Amino acid sequence: MCEKCKKANDIFADALEEKFLKREEMCFKEAVKLAMQKGYVNVVLLQSKLEIGYSRAARIIDQMEAHEYIEPSNGKAKRKVIITPKQFKEDFGEEYNS
Repeated sequence: MCEKCKKANDIFADALEEKFLKREEMCFKEAVKLAMQKGYVNVVLLQSKLEIGYSRAARIIDQMEAHEYIEPSNGKAKRKVIITPKQFKEDFGEEYNS
């Protein structure tokens, strides 16, 4: 592959990765909003409301726990939401409107 083509290919790959990450970030934020609205979150809720697969929903739940937006797993399917509207604004740069 010529050097020009390789550079163009790298730029395209970077753009795709950025687009993917932005979409993931938006999905995560929507999941947090949904959880705050419901007061709880579980994989099935995310799957049905966000129309995503099991793996992605489970990964989002793990991210929420890592950020301390939800309580740790206690063996129950529903996880209580502990993020506050103030923390949401600090972390996402926008007001939470229920």
